[in-house]
Amino acid sequence: MRKLNAFTLVELLVVISIITILAGLLLPALSMAIDSAKAVACVNNQKQLALGLGMYADDWNDNIVRNWQPPTWGDVLWPPFLSGKQGPASGTPRTDANGPVYIEKGPIYMCPKGPRFSSYSKNVGGGGWMAEVGYGMYQPSNEVYNYKDASYWSFRKTYKPQGNQRPYIYTYKLTAVKSPATLILMADTVTGSTAARAGAPSSTFAPSYESKYNARIHLVHGGQANCLFFDSHVKTMSMVDINKTDSHPTQFWLEDGVAGFSF
Repeated sequence: MRKLNAFTLVELLVVISIITILAGLLLPALSMAIDSAKAVACVNNQKQLALGLGMYADDWNDNIVRNWQPPTWGDVLWPPFLSGKQGPASGTPRTDANGPVYIEKGPIYMCPKGPRFSSYSKNVGGGGWMAEVGYGMYQPSNEVYNYKDASYWSFRKTYKPQGNQRPYIYTYKLTAVKSPATLILMADTVTGSTAARAGAPSSTFAPSYESKYNARIHLVHGGQANCLFFDSHVKTMSMVDINKTDSHPTQFWLEDGVAGFSF
């Protein structure tokens, strides 16, 4: 009789079981490694944006633009002022969308773990409505004006070239910030489930519902968010620690981008 060199059915099932168990053990670790890599990339994005904003401020008397409201309607937020695509949110021709380029539009303006990264990241920071997505720049609200004395917020400037008529230009003078190491300039953000383009990032955030498109800090990195401070350092923080900063945010979106939390 000849001896057959082959696996028996039992041996094959044992091998498949072992592979399945190993895969079940390795996949969570792989997923954690991917999430960790995205969090590191997010920190690097914010550091690069800090450099871009610094170069912009050097050219414009220490000022950066938070948002611009064109003569007609709409709102142009800060990313296009770095990418050279500033202009009206809609309409043609866009002859004014040709400013100096500090950082090209693209993935650097958006957290790689954000829920809309794959669909938005190529053009984020560009003109049109893509000017409304990206990391959120801090937009103080009435409640934080009471949290700190009025002089603390003197770095905020509003320019109205035509009196009380549009355009309005809202800027921050970086050298006038009293406590740059404790005040958040930018953070992971996302809009709420009831807002237009739900789950998309928004380029401004405020401590409360006053923020554009109901944007809040997004706790996308394992219950934490990356925050860029006015002194250009970036820190990964929990919502409790973020709430203790001078920015004093009171509302957050949790990691799923839908469930919220309020202090």
